[in-house]
Amino acid sequence: EKTIALVGIIRGDITKQRLLEEQLRQAQNMQTIGTLARGNAHDFNNILAGIMGYASLIESQLEPDDPMKSDIHTIIQSSKRAADLTAQLLAFAQGGRYEVHPVNLKDTVKEVTKLLKPTIDKSITIKTFLTEKSVILEGDPAQLQQMLLNLCLNAADAMPEGGKLLIKTGNITLNEEYSESHLNLKPGNYVLLTVSDTGIGMSDETKAHIFEPFFTTKKSESGVKHSGLGMAMIYGIIHSHGGAIEVNSEQGKGTTFKVYLPATEHRLIRNNRTEKAPIGGTETILVTDDEKNIRSVLKRFLTKFGYTVLLAEDGYKAVELYRRNKNRIDLIILDMIMPELSGKKTYKLIRKINPEVKVLLSSGYSRNGQLQELLEEGLKGFLQKPYNLNELLVKVRNVLDEH
Repeated sequence: EKTIALVGIIRGDITKQRLLEEQLRQAQNMQTIGTLARGNAHDFNNILAGIMGYASLIESQLEPDDPMKSDIHTIIQSSKRAADLTAQLLAFAQGGRYEVHPVNLKDTVKEVTKLLKPTIDKSITIKTFLTEKSVILEGDPAQLQQMLLNLCLNAADAMPEGGKLLIKTGNITLNEEYSESHLNLKPGNYVLLTVSDTGIGMSDETKAHIFEPFFTTKKSESGVKHSGLGMAMIYGIIHSHGGAIEVNSEQGKGTTFKVYLPATEHRLIRNNRTEKAPIGGTETILVTDDEKNIRSVLKRFLTKFGYTVLLAEDGYKAVELYRRNKNRIDLIILDMIMPELSGKKTYKLIRKINPEVKVLLSSGYSRNGQLQELLEEGLKGFLQKPYNLNELLVKVRNVLDEH
């Protein structure tokens, strides 16, 4: 009996070791793909920033009845669709999550449910089970909503003949033993989101690749394959929030996703601030970007709305320009990713000249830690490339009017 018990313990240890090795292999694989995706998305967003910028500039100069207006609008809308695609890549690569504050997951579920009801087939019944207890986490509301919406839409696609979509929220405390067999989860309190369907389920092969970007088994009505970025985006959003996702599925019996997100004790803060209409000003703005097209379009657009614009193509020139003109520069728009001297290092050097300097950071992507660190040091805001120029005007005016 003792021998049998010992064999059982050894087998258990080997199984646990193999599970951890498989999780580590998958995590390293996803990290490598994420690094490639992040770099490509950053470069692509820089290109889109130039396209959208010049198109918006042309649009602002046309009369309302100009026949070119609709053509320019098409260019802008197409650029936005391309930007949405890179946003999914960034979400997978964990380069998103820009507006972080306490979020009630129950509010997220209610918002997504409202969006789903008129969208999915009426043969699918949506049921929600929301815990009465608080389910608060630190996160980006838009990213979390996108994550849940994608999970639900995937569940709906798995039920072509109809079925049930179940969404649950709850709280769970993970102990040391559980965390030891799950690399991505530390012991502590978590918010638990469960999304289940009664659909067709998945094979083991599909489950092994489900979170990889561009992997898909779905086809549109025209027979063309989907982009395969939906589940990768879900994976990235969850991991950028310090969480993890588990999938349990059996062919013919449906699928269940469990999402673990770190809970917080912070209270919700309701944001009732209304955005201002885009207006210009007479202040002086230093634009720093290594992309010539972006510097050029920002100068033309901001000048058109009354601002005086100085340009710097790298961090060293920005620091020197600010040193010589600190008494008349009211705001700096600073690119995050630049050769030689990064936006982060440039910001720190400029703050040594003037700790009260007003800076808007702009980038095709940003890592959470770097952005959060700079925000805590006094950074005034973040602009995700490619941005709409009217959005830029509003953000610039809001920062300049801060006291």
